[in-house]
Amino acid sequence: MTIANQQITVPQLTQTEVINRSFVVSPEGLSELAQLPSPERAEVPDGTVVFSQTSAYAVRVFTQTGQPRINLFNKTTGRQELNAAPATAITSTEGIVFNYAGFAPDGIPAVRVSVASNGAQTFEVNGTVQTNSASITGTVSYLPRIAMPPNAILEVTLVDVSRAGAPAITLASQGIIFGGRQVPIPFELMYDPDQIDPRFSYAVQARILVEGQLRFITTTRFPVITQGHPTEVEIRVDPVSR
Repeated sequence: MTIANQQITVPQLTQTEVINRSFVVSPEGLSELAQLPSPERAEVPDGTVVFSQTSAYAVRVFTQTGQPRINLFNKTTGRQELNAAPATAITSTEGIVFNYAGFAPDGIPAVRVSVASNGAQTFEVNGTVQTNSASITGTVSYLPRIAMPPNAILEVTLVDVSRAGAPAITLASQGIIFGGRQVPIPFELMYDPDQIDPRFSYAVQARILVEGQLRFITTTRFPVITQGHPTEVEIRVDPVSR
């Protein structure tokens, strides 16, 4: 991988070298996670770098054979508008931007995904920012004195927990790569306030995965937004028995 004028070039790799690479943001810019082994030696994680969604779209940035790619799902139409579209990545001290130019004559959308150095994520579709107008902020931590590897992923989710005995309904979610950081990890979870009913109950859930394996998860409810609950929370996750 080379960086010239803040433009990141990721060479195509042969299957015998490595089939997946991921990137992390630090104050120094973009750095590459440890290379993953070939499929003959181990199962390879999916390489997700960013996952974010609003009431209108869900976007995923991932790496495939060393190339950043973007998936875009339109929740309004139920259509997968981009599937593994090749993206460019531009880094700076403020974070990293993944970009896919699209092709307007064929109705293929342009997508721009930004990840700030503090983990905050926003994305644009055809030049329109898709962030919602409200957010929940906080940190996620755990008690055991265990260091997470750089490719550990924190997933934070806002859910509707109003219906007793029924599965929680996901309203918003965010994925953050540790990238060498350790807990507490800050997050900013954007959500659509139009989806909030003051009569209902909402909570934030979190979990930490390493190479697809669940390592920590919330076992306590952390209520937010309605019924006098805050929009800033300190979340603790507990280890999963292995």
